[in-house]
Amino acid sequence: MCNAQHFPVPKRGHGRPCSYKKHARKRLFDEIAMTDISKILAAAPNCSVAVFGDLMLDEWIIGTASRISPEAPVPVVLWSERKIAPGGAANVVMNLRSLGANVLVSGVVGDDSSGHSLAQEMEKVGADTGGLVFDLSRPTTLKTRVLASRQQMLRIDRESDEPFSDFDRARLEERLMPLLDLADVLCISDYDKGLVTCGIASRVMEKMHSAGKRVTGGPKPHNLNCFIGADFISLNEKEAAEAVGFKLSDDDSVQRAGTLLRE
Repeated sequence: MCNAQHFPVPKRGHGRPCSYKKHARKRLFDEIAMTDISKILAAAPNCSVAVFGDLMLDEWIIGTASRISPEAPVPVVLWSERKIAPGGAANVVMNLRSLGANVLVSGVVGDDSSGHSLAQEMEKVGADTGGLVFDLSRPTTLKTRVLASRQQMLRIDRESDEPFSDFDRARLEERLMPLLDLADVLCISDYDKGLVTCGIASRVMEKMHSAGKRVTGGPKPHNLNCFIGADFISLNEKEAAEAVGFKLSDDDSVQRAGTLLRE
């Protein structure tokens, strides 16, 4: 990482040093970022990524609202169309495929219409869904948004927070492990639906590292211990602040948080 002290600070009367350093650092970071992005885009089609995580389906019920229900003081939405898209770890799959990477997916979904629709959506873009486990005892995580006149009226979440059964864990591990032999890198995408905390994460990371391969992850703050040994993790600002217990309000707090998170 670049350190602000490497930049010359103007003398008094030529602007505020902190502002100068921020702009100079941003220019350098922008240049580095563009170089890195170009390399990533060029390399992606030659990379195989195993995505292991909490798979979801996003759903939108779209219509119009022109009157209030006589049953309760709520709008009546006249249905016009329904849209679906892969969400959670499945959205990671879609993003990787859009970059041209070969993607192998593993996770647990319900043996229901949403689970099968989710698998089909990922297969449409060329992802390998052979690592999926369809579970009769739990629903596919489904997030339904009702929209009228481009405004979201409400969201309905259908999901289970029940622990995964020993049977499902065994099935999942049986399907996931062979995928790791085919992958160059493993991405663990955690949305706190129970998959990362079911005990498999440490074993799959160990397998990848024993083969000299990298592991990346997107953890939820209270699941950080499940990612010990990962080569790279990403947290947004809110998640990072929650993980370290203080706000990220300036460069110093960001640096301090980064040090704590690495430890």
